[in-house]
Amino acid sequence: MDLASNHIEQIGFGRVRQLILNLGGATEHLAVDDLTECRWFSHGSLRLRKAGWSTLVADCADHACRRLQQIHWRPSREDQLYGRALFPLSAAVVVFADRLGGIKNAACVTAGMLRFSPLIDSIAPPSLLVLCRKETCSEDAFSQHLTIELLCALREAHPEEPRSVNEVRRMWSSRLRNVRIVTQPASQCWPEVIASADETSRARSNEGYGMADYHFRRLLRHTVDHFCHGIDAPFDILQALGVANPITDHAGVYFGALLQQRDGTQEEKLKVAAMCLAFNAYRGNAYVSHPGTVVQILAGRLLRTIVDNRNVIMATLRHYFVKAVQQHMARENTITEQHIALMRTLQDKVPGCSLCLLRTPVHLLTCGHELCDLCAEPHRDRRLERCQLCNVVNESNLPISSSTAGPRALVISGPAVSAVAFLSNLRKLLFGHLEDYFDLVASSGPADVLAEYFGRQKTIPECYELAKEVQKKSSWFRRRPNALSSSRARFMLLSGNRMHTNYGISNSCKGHHRQTLSRLRHPWGRDGETEAFTRWAAHSEVYAIWGRHDILTIEHHGGRAVHALRVARPFFTDDIKISAGKAFAALFFIRASTPRLIDKQQLPLGLELEVACRLPTGEHLHAIMHTLLDREVQLYWSLPSGVARIRMCDRQSWVKAAKLDKPLTWGLRIEAQSCNTQIQVHMDNIYAPEQTEEVGNSPRTLQDLIAETYDPYKDGDGVPRLEPHTPSEVEAVPASENVSSSPKRRTLDVKEVSRPFEHSPGEQLSAQEEQSVITEFELDTNIASSSACTQFTGIDSELEELGTELKGILNGWK
Repeated sequence: MDLASNHIEQIGFGRVRQLILNLGGATEHLAVDDLTECRWFSHGSLRLRKAGWSTLVADCADHACRRLQQIHWRPSREDQLYGRALFPLSAAVVVFADRLGGIKNAACVTAGMLRFSPLIDSIAPPSLLVLCRKETCSEDAFSQHLTIELLCALREAHPEEPRSVNEVRRMWSSRLRNVRIVTQPASQCWPEVIASADETSRARSNEGYGMADYHFRRLLRHTVDHFCHGIDAPFDILQALGVANPITDHAGVYFGALLQQRDGTQEEKLKVAAMCLAFNAYRGNAYVSHPGTVVQILAGRLLRTIVDNRNVIMATLRHYFVKAVQQHMARENTITEQHIALMRTLQDKVPGCSLCLLRTPVHLLTCGHELCDLCAEPHRDRRLERCQLCNVVNESNLPISSSTAGPRALVISGPAVSAVAFLSNLRKLLFGHLEDYFDLVASSGPADVLAEYFGRQKTIPECYELAKEVQKKSSWFRRRPNALSSSRARFMLLSGNRMHTNYGISNSCKGHHRQTLSRLRHPWGRDGETEAFTRWAAHSEVYAIWGRHDILTIEHHGGRAVHALRVARPFFTDDIKISAGKAFAALFFIRASTPRLIDKQQLPLGLELEVACRLPTGEHLHAIMHTLLDREVQLYWSLPSGVARIRMCDRQSWVKAAKLDKPLTWGLRIEAQSCNTQIQVHMDNIYAPEQTEEVGNSPRTLQDLIAETYDPYKDGDGVPRLEPHTPSEVEAVPASENVSSSPKRRTLDVKEVSRPFEHSPGEQLSAQEEQSVITEFELDTNIASSSACTQFTGIDSELEELGTELKGILNGWK
């Protein structure tokens, strides 16, 4: 996390709900009586202080304003922070025209701010107050100067784009709520500034963006953290409020497939979609607030590719979304209860994940329901005994998520006989079925053989005989009902000009039917094209499913060579043993034993980590333990200060681990000066002792490990939390006893320059006081109170209005 956001976390702001930005002057010139000292925050030319009980003031220094006036101006990180974040987020912006040298210079500074695109959408723009004592200064004169200066700046930056004066005037008018010229002395203007800021804050509240104290602090912290890194991506207010964005690459395809189903009416399908949006948006640490605005943004992203009946679909989704939240707030049924009850009535009619609809299913349960990684995450550490939808006993183990442990891909092309020989040699060097070593299998040649081996669990000799038949007789893969769905690995089989998958709709073909044949627009024929396209398709699917670019890929193309590579670190070899050693090392991964730092009050920062095996107990785990023992495999973890060489196992440890019948883990403790410290974990290649291989998800930073271990469902599966984790809530926890059979842990130190997370007792008390005003509700309905529900305003009137509107629309639709 950036230094600026660290400072914001440490400020004991108390109750803050709005921001005022000063350009060209300091807050002291406004004669604020209860202004807090500036020792709390300092980042470049920015000073952030508290004025009054609910207002935060940001001062832009004179030299920053002078830079904003330049035509040939290349924005820095601080300029990005001012223009793209603090300016549109402010309730009022004060420009000291007299101190800047006149109304023209004030217009230049304002134009420099407005050159940025308004990246915070759907928030009422700030009010602009220009402090100028000259009698000749008027709103018309300032508007004229602002239009000319902004027009010159835009023409300089984009000479190829023709712009008119009226177009530029409309542009800056949309980014300012109003412009006021204040002729009073600056020392007498503070009451008018506060009144203007309060007016803008009330307007935002009426539009659905009124925030409690902690909401605003979280939004501001997220804003500074986002823009201090110079990120050009649009600022996402939903992310700042903790609302999950369920609109993935596949979500639009699944939504389109749902609407095209023959069973059920259009209204029933949209009710399902609205319930799925609510279930996905308000998972974990989200705040249940302003459902109309939230669904408007989410549905707008979901309907980008849908043109027909867009307004009708949007209104219907909004109606059922708000209705579900109203029942949730009234404590009739939680969003999760409503969603699961509705999904149970659909049975097998959902094209995507059986629980959330909008993501790719990758975990097959015994009952036949399929879950995505996110829906299966609550049951990762313990076995899912019963399916949430049908209550059928589940006998399938849920493997470790590949987004956490690191994805692995196997890419094969060429003749079928050569592919079977490669699988046979690789199988002899590893333990258990090859599906345990790969998360995605992509093939553009021997599709029939791979479907039999991975899908129908055929033996290598049986596949070899099939390969001979395929080589004698040209054929293309004919889909069998259960040929691809009985394995834990995901398949993407390319044959002819068609693609087959066993995990949902492919990202590459953009089909509209789950597990059906889809034609590809990309033709391929020669070996080179087949090889390159298969590799591209595999990497594209891995990123679409797990969101990771750093993947281990083992390739085999027509018997020419075996490629074992990680993205950005290619490695090529003809020795299959090296590739087998890499696949074996990828069985292990590093994770945090606890989602919290041992002590955030002191340096260095301590975190309990463990190296674990993906395989559950009982599945070839004893063979792996004997291999580690016989070959004296050692584990290494490295930090910026050096490499620590530590023996991974000894005979007594493995014997004890085998008797305990617990997952294989090895514990260690890391101490570092920053959460951005990168940890690399290597282990000996079992077939090349002089060579070390990285484990599945190496390298990772401390911050990544903490984020991956944090369980957003701690207070219930998908139920919004009553007390969301705040920076002040993270208290020091004692070092827990590790259950792994490891010897005494060693402590590693890292010397880096960064500030720790520090929280005083006063800040923790302030955070606890803020929880009383958060628009949340008690999870336990037995201790619910009506006062908690009255904090959520606007639902009843909004629902009544939408109900009337929807009734008229549906009548006309039918």
